[in-house]
Amino acid sequence: MTDTDRWSSFIGRDAAFDGAFVAAVTSTGIYCRPSCPARRPKPENVRFYDLPEPAEHEGFRACKRCHPRDADAHDPRIEALRRVCRFIEDHDDGPPTLAAMGAEVDLSPHHLQRSFKQVVGVTPRQYYDACRIARLKGSLRDGDQVTGTLYEAGYSSSSRLYEKAPERLCMTPATYRKAGKGAEITYAIADCPPGRLLVGATARGIAAIYLGDNDQTLE
Repeated sequence: MTDTDRWSSFIGRDAAFDGAFVAAVTSTGIYCRPSCPARRPKPENVRFYDLPEPAEHEGFRACKRCHPRDADAHDPRIEALRRVCRFIEDHDDGPPTLAAMGAEVDLSPHHLQRSFKQVVGVTPRQYYDACRIARLKGSLRDGDQVTGTLYEAGYSSSSRLYEKAPERLCMTPATYRKAGKGAEITYAIADCPPGRLLVGATARGIAAIYLGDNDQTLE
């Protein structure tokens, strides 16, 4: 399907295409299935993805009205790759091997790696790393202690966590747990095709990227 086809199905709330793609709205940060009853956004604020997982990888959240994650994929290959995503998400004790993932869906490691990157947009290892950092961020935002959080997120030791934390959090885990209190974050806002883009950074790297319709909301 082209994006024009997807837009037509999305505007028409065509339930026949539930599971064929999801529509993510940059102004709300939410993605939906085509048949979602929610009010339709401006076309320039919509992105389309074959799977829910790539949308979530880019920061979008599943709609609580239409539950797009529950829609069965039309393409058996895509359904198999969604199963691989679930398999990766359930492993918090280290990244599963390509052989183990392939055995789950009856694909060779090479075919799995190539198909996963083509459809999801990242490698299985990158997806695992994104899941692990998401678990870490969620636990820290909930106020959990850093020591317990690192093991729950899948880090084998505190040294591994603090080795990767500056790159992913752009601040120490303890500072992130305090919602960035004490950290100096600078930011800039610019135009981009989906709307307005804010990039925030500490001295250690990029700490936030947000899309929106107006500067005040982004700030």
